[in-house]
Amino acid sequence: MNSSFLRGVVATGVPFGLGIGICFSFRYGIPGGALAGFASGIFFGLAMTLFAQKQRERMGAKGGVFEGEDVLHEGPANHFKRVEGRGGWLTLTANKLSFRSHGKNIQNQPVEINLSDILNLKLTRTLGMIPNGFCVTSMDGTVNRFVVTGRSEWMRIVSAHLPV
Repeated sequence: MNSSFLRGVVATGVPFGLGIGICFSFRYGIPGGALAGFASGIFFGLAMTLFAQKQRERMGAKGGVFEGEDVLHEGPANHFKRVEGRGGWLTLTANKLSFRSHGKNIQNQPVEINLSDILNLKLTRTLGMIPNGFCVTSMDGTVNRFVVTGRSEWMRIVSAHLPV
């Protein structure tokens, strides 16, 4: 087990386990809730980390090339389209920012944003609290919101490749 895998299990499993443990504590008492939270956290963390690993293998650019362009940065992301948070993969090349749904969403249309069309980038928070996203506003007024791991790094890399 590598450190990246373990970090993924802990990062997803601990918050889930704490939350579910608190809920179960009301029903089964503190010892039962703590045990259920611990077990649930481990299971959830493992499941989500394995899913993320499979998605990375399936959706990541093969050989560092995406649709004929070199990949500058990529990773798992959610894209919000109306009320749906669509899971998938975000890829940055020298010319565009592209989102591809993993196919398990209601709306599976791809998103293509030419870097030359980007008017503004802004850090955002999910539910107004969780600092994990950024918005891209295009020249035509379209706003695309993404939730990513390492949002500051995404912002830095995208900003560095915008035309002057």
